[in-house]
Formats: sequence, structure tokens, C-alpha cells
Amino acid sequence: MKKANKINTEFFWDGATWSNLFKLYFDIKASLNFLNCGNQQLVHFFEETVGVTPNYPIRLHWYGPLDGCVFNYEKGKISKLDAVLSLLYGRMNVSITWQSKSGRIYDMADEDIDCDDLIFWFENLEKEECLRMINPIIDWHRLVYTSGFIDVHKKVWAVDFSVPFVECMNSQLLPIFEERTGITINKSNRVVLGSMPKIDPITPEMIAESDKIVRLQRSIGLFPQLDDEAFEDFIEKTKPTNDYPKFQYQKGTVSTISLYFWIAQNIFAYHQDIKWQSKSGRIYDIADEDIDYNDIEFWFDNLDVEKVYQALYPKIDTPFKLKNLSYELKVYQMSLDAIIHMHLKTDCLADAENYIIEIDNFIQEINEKTEKKDPKYAVIHGWESKIEDGFIDYSLKIGDNGIAFLKKLFKFVSDLNCFDEVVMN
Repeated sequence: MKKANKINTEFFWDGATWSNLFKLYFDIKASLNFLNCGNQQLVHFFEETVGVTPNYPIRLHWYGPLDGCVFNYEKGKISKLDAVLSLLYGRMNVSITWQSKSGRIYDMADEDIDCDDLIFWFENLEKEECLRMINPIIDWHRLVYTSGFIDVHKKVWAVDFSVPFVECMNSQLLPIFEERTGITINKSNRVVLGSMPKIDPITPEMIAESDKIVRLQRSIGLFPQLDDEAFEDFIEKTKPTNDYPKFQYQKGTVSTISLYFWIAQNIFAYHQDIKWQSKSGRIYDIADEDIDYNDIEFWFDNLDVEKVYQALYPKIDTPFKLKNLSYELKVYQMSLDAIIHMHLKTDCLADAENYIIEIDNFIQEINEKTEKKDPKYAVIHGWESKIEDGFIDYSLKIGDNGIAFLKKLFKFVSDLNCFDEVVMN
């Protein structure tokens, strides 16, 4: 078999870290020599079996009692260690197996490892499934991924959703979400509407174990951005709790289900209710197969646009954090139709028309640069302006690159130094 290109990762497991974590999590001693030998051979086995070159790290990890799982390690002529293989778009249960050429039975704790004598390999490593999880064919322009949504609700909550119901829900909620937030859902901006998490009851022992694990993680270099006080605050805020919502479904003239928004890049989730009703008066159930797309109407109950921005763009507030502006900036909401109120300083009132000309020219210049690529890349699809009661008001129809444009616009307006407050609604 032709050797595959080397995958772009230094390790499946970090020997030094997992040597500590095996002891902490499972009271198992694992030597660095054993882990490093296993990593070297497993990387090669993965390359040969799957034959791909991922451009991101692939990791092995383990679940334990805190996750409601049992750690499985079997020692023998052929030894086995069950693990989870994390790929970019999914996880796979595998078994790490090893045996020796000499007949020696190696233990994970052994220090005197002869790596030329040992043979490591994966059991249950399915090539096609790996390829699907590494480079799947996905329609990224969705809020709801139907098959996964249905499977998770069936498995976790024993709730049945029909494919037509979920597809209709996605087709109606997606444009509402994009219009309200000004965000185009794609591979870069991944916002998924899915199942609420189900958590088993938390015991005091689990809380103590969680605290111990997080403190060990800090001792080996995690959370470097937090000082001691901030870390203690983080510990308190993330302490396991039984205060988790339950799956809720209220069926009626106006029906409601409780779901969660999962912001993929930041692994951030928050509760979101979805409502629907029909024009005809029919009460649709989530399991109904005969969904009339023209009769049923879906909407979000109190969509929190600010939370979406905080999750997608965690380094900015709501959603802008610009320094040294010559005015006070207030951003209350983002949508495809942005309204910006700019309050003129008293000594600038007479020149309001000139400021509009300068701002119009700035917008036009930005648009011309982006439209050279393709008209669809225009950052602004249209705008209007007016002067009224000491304000210059702009109404903007923002395109896909609206956030970057608005940051440039607010800085440009700051350079004019003629406003004391700018408000975006």
C-alpha cells in the first residue's frame, strides 16, 4: 500500500498530560515511554488505514465516571484500551490494542519499553466513517441538521420528530435568523439549533472530583489567561449543578418547544423557545408527516441577538469594541436593516450636509472595492440618509460582510470628530 502523507498533528495523545490524567481520572499508571511508543505507531497506523492528511489535530481521549462511563483496560497477550477518537466533525469509539513480537505482556505502567518489540493498532477504525468525519459533504447553510436533530431527540429524550416537520422548521427559521442578526449561516458562522442537554443528577462527590480535575488542568498549563482571582471565579461559575432545564413541548393553538442554540466555534449554548401555529387552525404535532409548508408558521420566541454575537465574536462586546472613538457608541441590535443615529456636536450642525457627502463617498468607495470581485460581495446593498433635529440618520441594508464594514464606518465617523453619540438600533 502506498504510504499516506503524514497527518498534521504531533500526537494523538500528549504523553506528559495523559500520564497525569490517567492517574487522576482512573488511578491508572501510564509511563511516558509506553504512551510515546503507542502514539508513534498509532499515527502511522491511522495514516496507512485512512490515507488522508487532515490539517488539524486528531485526538484520543477517554470518558470516566464523571461522564457516566466505565474505563476499560484489558491486559493480556493482546491488550486492549477502549478510547474515543475525536475528528473534526464527529467522534468514533475505538479500541487501542497492542501485543509483542517476543510474547512479553506489556503493561501501560512499564518503563522498559522496547518499541521495536511492540505492535500497536486500532480496532473498530472504520475508514469510510473517518473520511466522512474528516471531510463531510455538508450543506452549511442550515440552522437545523435534520437527521442528527431527530436522532439525538429520539436517543436522549425519547421524543419523535418527523423529517417534514424539522425540514419545514429549518426552512422558515433560517431566513428569520439571518434577517434579525445580519449573520449569514455558513461554514465560518456555524449556529445550530438542536437538543437541550440532558444531565444526570450531580452528587457532591462529582462536584469535588470536577474541582480537582480543573485544578490539575491549571497546574499543567491550561487557563493561562486567568489570574488566581479570575480562575477561582471561573471555578465557581462552572461548578456542576442540577439546575438544568428539561425538554418542554406544549401543544396547542400556538405550540412551543424548548431547544438550544449551539454556537459551534465557541461551544456556546443557550436556551431558545420555538413557536408555531397554522393559518387553518390545525394543531400540528412534531411527529406529523403531512406538513403543509404554506399553512404552518414558525418563529423564535424572544431571539436574543446579543447572545449570538457574544458567542460568535467573543472578543467584542455587543458586537463592537472599538477604542479611542471621538463619540460614545451604543449598539443595541444588529440586523440586515441597520438604523444608525448620529448626534451632531453643536458647532458641527451647519456642516451636516458636508458630513453626509463624506460618509456617502466612504460607503461608495468600500462598495466599489468589494464589487470588483463580484456584485454579491457588496457590503451595502442600499442606503438612505437624512438630517433631523440635530441628528444624521442612516438606514443601511447590510450584506454578508456587514460586521467588518460597520467597524470601518464607525472609525471613519470618529475621524470626522463631529458627533458626540452614535446609536445603532
